[in-house]
Amino acid sequence: ADAFQETPAYPARLLLMYAQMGLRRYLATVKKMLDDDPLGHAGDVRSPALVIRGGKDMIVADDVARRLTAALPRSQQTKDLCAPRVRF
Repeated sequence: ADAFQETPAYPARLLLMYAQMGLRRYLATVKKMLDDDPLGHAGDVRSPALVIRGGKDMIVADDVARRLTAALPRSQQTKDLCAPRVRF
């Protein structure tokens, strides 16, 4: 739904990953990403954390970001109001 908010570099990066990984590995990686439970791993984090959520993010809801922040030790949350989601 938010594909139209992405920069032109994002689809290019996806195509490069697909070309490097091949179809089977790419699809397995996408499935793993969608199945992942970051809240389930939050207790493993030992360093301070900053959770940055894009203000226009249509994938990660506010309450999920708040729960992740609460589950992480010594963490804070902020929001980039202009970004659909955080750029890496």
